[in-house]
Amino acid sequence: MRDDYSGAVANIESEPEAAPHAIAHDAPPMRELTVRAFFIGAILALILGAANAYLGLFAGMTVSASIPAAVISMALLRVIGGATILENNVVQTIASAGEAVAAGAIFPQTLAPDISNIFSKVTTILNTSP
Repeated sequence: MRDDYSGAVANIESEPEAAPHAIAHDAPPMRELTVRAFFIGAILALILGAANAYLGLFAGMTVSASIPAAVISMALLRVIGGATILENNVVQTIASAGEAVAAGAIFPQTLAPDISNIFSKVTTILNTSP
């Protein structure tokens, strides 16, 4: 092994202390939970939830609308102006949750007749066994 190593470790140790960076609390706070974020998110949740429920009942499967919700919310907030990435995150989360709730609401109702039929067959089998 060489004792005269002058690699990166030696350079890091010999550098003077860097000046401290700006502290995060000096920046103005970013808007996140705003009325318009909740309003746009709720509208998107209704639209995407209705579309997802229709697709689920018609085709028997649903899709995750998280990415369309993010893209639509970015477009809407850009048109309105003055939006932050945190506000866009709130809109996208509300819209995505709304469409997921619609998907969760339709499938138990479509499976309910089958479940009652399965239970009746199981009780028939259990009652007929010796």
